[in-house]
Amino acid sequence: MTNKQIRLFKVIAIALSPYGVIAQATAGIQKATTEIRAFFQPLTLLMYAIAAVIGVYGAIRVFNKWQAGDQDTQKALVQWLGAFIFVMVAASVIQSFVG
Repeated sequence: MTNKQIRLFKVIAIALSPYGVIAQATAGIQKATTEIRAFFQPLTLLMYAIAAVIGVYGAIRVFNKWQAGDQDTQKALVQWLGAFIFVMVAASVIQSFVG
């Protein structure tokens, strides 16, 4: 090989080296994305279970306040309902990332 060919080979190698790095990074990102997406479905189911517990517990608390004649029953109802809706919306948002 002549000196000119070696210099040309070095220029081509330097020019193409970022593409190999980018390809490896892209493959790594794709693998990480696949692994993270595997956790979304169980996380969504967990969020729905938490929402169910919040709903049942909140309903019992509000019912007890109502039966006791407390004046802040409506305030407690709004707070527990807000917590329930928040968890349900969060679960829906997490589910939307998967599908």
